Amino acid sequence: RLDELREHIGLVLQDVFLFRQDVAHNIRLGAKDIPKDRVREAAERIGAAPFIERLADGYNQELGERGATLSV
Repeated sequence: RLDELREHIGLVLQDVFLFRQDVAHNIRLGAKDIPKDRVREAAERIGAAPFIERLADGYNQELGERGATLSV
């Protein structure tokens, strides 16, 4: 039961932490087995999909350290 509970708990930090990888990799948190449709679904759920889809390379857009290549 503890394992089940842990599956439903998340942590959101105040500081932005992004890997120097593409957007999809950051959404997956490195878990390569998550399909593209689930990545898009996650982005839609948090309202990030419109922003991501406006990026030059969309979900394949490479991100700099702490999102340095993104502008708001």
